[in-house]
Amino acid sequence: MRKHITGGLLAALLAISVTAGGCGSRESGDMVVEETAAEAAYNYDSMEMAEEAAMDMAPRAEMKMAAAGAAVADGVSDGGLSANQVMPEEISADRKLIRNVSLGYQTDQFERFTAMLQEETAKLGGYIESSDMSKDAYSSIRHAYFELRIPKEKLDSFLAGLDGEANLLHRSEYTQDVTLEYHDVESRKKALETEYDTLLRLLEQADSMDAILALNQRLSEIRYQLDSYESNLRMYDNQVQYSRVSVSVEEAKILTPAAESSAWDKIRQGFKQNLEDVGETLAGLGIFLLSSIPTLIVLGLFIAAAVFIIRRIIRRIRRKKEQKKEQKKEQKNIQQADGAEENAPADKPENGPADEN
Repeated sequence: MRKHITGGLLAALLAISVTAGGCGSRESGDMVVEETAAEAAYNYDSMEMAEEAAMDMAPRAEMKMAAAGAAVADGVSDGGLSANQVMPEEISADRKLIRNVSLGYQTDQFERFTAMLQEETAKLGGYIESSDMSKDAYSSIRHAYFELRIPKEKLDSFLAGLDGEANLLHRSEYTQDVTLEYHDVESRKKALETEYDTLLRLLEQADSMDAILALNQRLSEIRYQLDSYESNLRMYDNQVQYSRVSVSVEEAKILTPAAESSAWDKIRQGFKQNLEDVGETLAGLGIFLLSSIPTLIVLGLFIAAAVFIIRRIIRRIRRKKEQKKEQKKEQKNIQQADGAEENAPADKPENGPADEN
């Protein structure tokens, strides 16, 4: 009989889980009927009545599962949204909007402007999410990048305070509407909380190890999902309440005018910019040469040694070639001299010996 009671309890648990997960935020009287049936199964005075209640609960659990599945299917087929999602017309006028602004500035007072950015952010109740500053090794031009979070109600005041403080190069803004996503997560969270409370009441009445283990496992799963949903809601709240402002700052000796009035102004500005670029290039080249003297010395010694060795090798090769030529020439002369001696006729006296009278 205890097995029958456990089977009935598990069937009721499955029906509650499917109904709570599938029907989302529909907190109707069906859940109350299921809870009453589950509690009644444990309050019967005799084991026979408990067994009958458990056997009677199983078919109803299957009916609830089928009804929940049909409700989910209807929700998807009607509007493309599942039952635990929120229809657009059901959302209140309090929309969840995330504002993002990107700014690019050029200034000849780098330290003053970057300090003002940080002071204004703190004064308006915002904070610096990230910052990065760098300096060019050759031109000494500094760059800065800030990710600021400004309260949404003070964003316009912050942007107005930056007007005229530096040369604005670019500005872009876009708004992201996360109202549907926010209310969808909120609806799922409420459905899980309802299921969690119901399972806690069933756990207090459970008297078998199988039922206790099954309930505890499902409760652990629900707690994990609730933590995830709460984290998502906190993230959305932070992004909505604190607008993101990305600011890039570049130091410049000659500011780029925002609007040019004539062609002569463009020529003059371009000429100044080119002169500045040439000066920075020459300065960078000088710094590179001076800082590279040790490397250049070692490289020069290596090249000189290589040239010296190569020249000695070339000289040796030339000497050997000249020696070979001289040897061949001497051998040729010797051969010619030997040939001349062999070909020369023997010397005969022109007049024979005088007759003796």
